[in-house]
Amino acid sequence: MNRGLEAKLLLIVSLFLLLLVVHLYRSGEGGERLWRLAGLLGGYWAVYAVKRWRWPQTDTVLLPATYLLNLLGLVELYGLEPALADRQVLWVLIGLGGLCLLALLPDYRTLLEYRYSAAVLALVLLGATLAVGTRIGGAKSWLSLGVLRFQPVE
Repeated sequence: MNRGLEAKLLLIVSLFLLLLVVHLYRSGEGGERLWRLAGLLGGYWAVYAVKRWRWPQTDTVLLPATYLLNLLGLVELYGLEPALADRQVLWVLIGLGGLCLLALLPDYRTLLEYRYSAAVLALVLLGATLAVGTRIGGAKSWLSLGVLRFQPVE
């Protein structure tokens, strides 16, 4: 596996993220948004470090490609609705933290013991959208739990 390639690709993604930060700064977007994006950059590199430590034989292109797709989605969201992009950054950070926690398990394959429970939970959440789902944007595929809204369909 070529680890140098992975680090170079992550540097390219980091440069794109820094370009987004510069653009937001020049357009007058505030400081908290910049801190979130700095946290996102740190999260990207933290997951890269954890991945190299725990799973050194994994694919070298998959992580940078995922980051790039994530970043392209954030650029689109910042263009359409910056408040939604801010929430998306927080969710990405939660996901990156979850991945780091997963790396702390002695063997991640122990999660296979819960695959049927996870499948049943997914089906229950899908069924819940039929019974108590919220219609947003024309689709009744959302569940609202207080301030938390999500789509089990996704």
